[in-house]
Amino acid sequence: MRNVGFNVRLLSAGPFVTMIDRFAVAPVLIPIALEFHAPLGTVAIAATAYYLAYGLAQPFWGFASDRAGRIRIIRISLA
Repeated sequence: MRNVGFNVRLLSAGPFVTMIDRFAVAPVLIPIALEFHAPLGTVAIAATAYYLAYGLAQPFWGFASDRAGRIRIIRISLA
């Protein structure tokens, strides 16, 4: 039972980390394009590919969490 506090912190970090990776990309597209000397359209396509892969992975991770348990999958994904 000593790890309860750690588990609570770990599980609380999951939704925050998930939100940050989706919403932090859009505001930094222009600085990324400037840093890499790439057209904004190219950087936007890369971001779109990321979001598409993210969306396509959702059914897989949903199925995996139904089969193996949500806590185990969250721990694996955060490791």
